[in-house]
Amino acid sequence: MAPGPVRPDMILTEGELNALSLAQALGPVCAVGSLGAAGNLPGAQALGHLVRVARLWARYDGDPAGQRGRDKLGTLSARVRPLSWPFADCKDPSDALQAGHDLAAWAVP
Repeated sequence: MAPGPVRPDMILTEGELNALSLAQALGPVCAVGSLGAAGNLPGAQALGHLVRVARLWARYDGDPAGQRGRDKLGTLSARVRPLSWPFADCKDPSDALQAGHDLAAWAVP
């Protein structure tokens, strides 16, 4: 399968449900993906897509496993930047979407 269109930004999340929740909220504005569990690293197929993105953002859970996964991902490329999380009442994008938070307003700036 050929890589999709180039987008300037992509958010990587911990878990597929979080990626789907963000993709629903962001539409075509930003690419969204998941590597699965927090400790997973991109494989050869994923790398073909990731190299086409100018800015990579990581939004993993705030627990120790999520922090380790985000840090591990950041060691692969200086282009991976952590994305702050303003919703203290929610642990992840899926919870925030269900709680009615505006994920697009959070992610787009």
